[in-house]
Amino acid sequence: MAEILELLEQRIAAIENRIFGEDGQNGIEGSVVDNVHSVKQKVTSLTTGKEKTQALWKRLEELNNYLDPELSNKLSLGSEAKADIILAEEEQLTAQAGLLEKVKELSSVLDSEHINAVPGMSDKLIPLATLQVEQQERSQELGEEARKLLDSYNTIITLLSQQFVQWDQIMTKYEVAHKIRQPDEY
Repeated sequence: MAEILELLEQRIAAIENRIFGEDGQNGIEGSVVDNVHSVKQKVTSLTTGKEKTQALWKRLEELNNYLDPELSNKLSLGSEAKADIILAEEEQLTAQAGLLEKVKELSSVLDSEHINAVPGMSDKLIPLATLQVEQQERSQELGEEARKLLDSYNTIITLLSQQFVQWDQIMTKYEVAHKIRQPDEY
């Protein structure tokens, strides 16, 4: 037991030498143990009367357990459960594998000089895209103008048809009145 205490004192002295320096002139007064004890007392006085902090201190062991990598192994699924999950997702995994094979087969296309030259073609593509947008706007304007013209044409044709019907009625009335034709003819 005395050996253990002596070993601990040597380790504390080594820590103090690292913190305070060999000459003990790092601006920190007292020993490491005294400073650690002082910090513990300050933390205790700060947390006294604070229920949430006290509850956290009580659960500190539990929280430390959650940080332990062994806990994830304990909580993880067993081999049988993992196998069941894989079998349940077999169809999707097979589909994904097929898609990956297609990507592998088509990687030569993706690595072709044409695809690699795309960034250099952006200077040519931008004016073409601008021209396409302008042409789309112009075609919309022309389409709207054509629609207006068709509406006008349909209105004129409707009015003319109505006028011809009126004239036909008037002519029929005069023909019947002058006995040129019978009312039930054509």
